[in-house]
Amino acid sequence: MKLISGTVLAAVLLLPLAARAEEAKAPVVTINGMLDAYYTVNLGESQSYTSPTSGAGFYSSEPGFNLNYAKLAGTVDAGIGGGKLELGFGKQGAVVGDIFVQQAYATLKVGPATVDFGRWYTPAGFELFDPKDNWTYSRGLLYNFAIPTAHEGVRVAVPVNEQLTFTGAIANGSDLWTNDVGISKSPYKTGIFSLTYARDDSFGAANFFASKDPATGENAWLGDVVVSQGFGALSLALEADYGKYGDFEWMGAGVWAKYAITDALRVVGRAEWFQDEDGHHVALAPAETFLSFTGGVNYAFGENVDLRAELRVDTADEDVYGATELAGNLATFTVGAIAWF
Repeated sequence: MKLISGTVLAAVLLLPLAARAEEAKAPVVTINGMLDAYYTVNLGESQSYTSPTSGAGFYSSEPGFNLNYAKLAGTVDAGIGGGKLELGFGKQGAVVGDIFVQQAYATLKVGPATVDFGRWYTPAGFELFDPKDNWTYSRGLLYNFAIPTAHEGVRVAVPVNEQLTFTGAIANGSDLWTNDVGISKSPYKTGIFSLTYARDDSFGAANFFASKDPATGENAWLGDVVVSQGFGALSLALEADYGKYGDFEWMGAGVWAKYAITDALRVVGRAEWFQDEDGHHVALAPAETFLSFTGGVNYAFGENVDLRAELRVDTADEDVYGATELAGNLATFTVGAIAWF
């Protein structure tokens, strides 16, 4: 009896350790990557001119042939822990921060919650950092001027149910529309609160950012809402943003449409409006209001290659476009090729 009791007691005591050993399984490593190159031509403007609202210092719009992005990423899943490292090169790879690191964070699973510590892409906006995941090829006004790109800090994601997830984060403080990766050297931090809903072809997200202006100590905040819905072959999406940073305010809205003619062929479109009355974000005074219209065709070659062609027109309420003679708008035509594994 003593032997049996001792065996049972030992089994009970060792059960948590056995369960923990099962959770801390052998690491599973996944490697993936992507290549993205394009050709852009200005229509009615010199090819030495780069659009100030979709090119210089941004993504996928400098004239000529360009390597936009080359990415190599690895993830580790060890059950209760893991991590991600993503390196990016090319014009887009130079945008986020130092040493080509786009994302890098350690992950710990605590019950239903997931805790990440490091650098990750922003939850704001409909368009994503990876070009292959976007409907249109070029980046819009809202991605370039309304929302941040990446953050450094700690975030905790907790599923409310199968469709709803709440995420809270604390990141380095910035002006809330470029990067929270320490570049601003702000003494303040940014609180990020996100609520996302995903079910079948329906998606919705509300993101709120709260911080302070490092120069004045005044409150700074940004609100971002994204919804998308699929209707069979047709998909629609909407984004709206409003931000305030000290005395500066900005706002914008955008709509996207995608129609699948076949499994491989898709017609896409985007229309955006952005207002920057203080000239803090776009910095193209005296212009305060900007519009952008994009239409294109995407064709998939198999499951890992996409060829995209699009026509884009950017316009403003003042003549701010042009290398030698200012005009109220700029038209560009772009062909992009994206491959991934």
